[in-house]
Amino acid sequence: MKFLFGVVMSLLISTPAALGHEFWIAPKSYQILKSENIVASLRSGQNFSGAPFSFLPQRFSRFDLVQRDVSITVEGRIGDRPALNMAAQGPGLWVVVHETTDSKITWNEWAKFADFVNHKLLGNALLDHVERGLPTVGFSERYRRFAKSLVAVGTGTGADHPVGLRTEIVALANPYTD
Repeated sequence: MKFLFGVVMSLLISTPAALGHEFWIAPKSYQILKSENIVASLRSGQNFSGAPFSFLPQRFSRFDLVQRDVSITVEGRIGDRPALNMAAQGPGLWVVVHETTDSKITWNEWAKFADFVNHKLLGNALLDHVERGLPTVGFSERYRRFAKSLVAVGTGTGADHPVGLRTEIVALANPYTD
């Protein structure tokens, strides 16, 4: 159940490589004691199977632990895996927040772009692309990934809330206390 909750709560943003990969924050444990560190991997893959990303701050626009009005930047050493291994600054519900910097993909085959659009159910994207007179090969797009995950420290009391990501899911109830 804990794993399922984390899966649901991790914000999944698609990226255009290989029909799109999910991106999520995978805590080692979603409920920890006050004396334990919050430990989590940043992952990308499909069907919640994927490789962990290292701590690479040049690829992060934001990587924070948030509780109410407190926001603490995640610290680490370049290359650390898991990317997050920090003590929480007190008990309660902590929101792990991550936003990448921009990444770029160039589409060199219309069929691969069409497969991606169809796989992600992006509606009229293909027709709109053609109607706008955009090229069908050699075009690029930029994208960002956004993710959140909830970790209960101690009692886990508190609530999720908007943290300012362009795209985010906010839990309406605390899964650990409500």
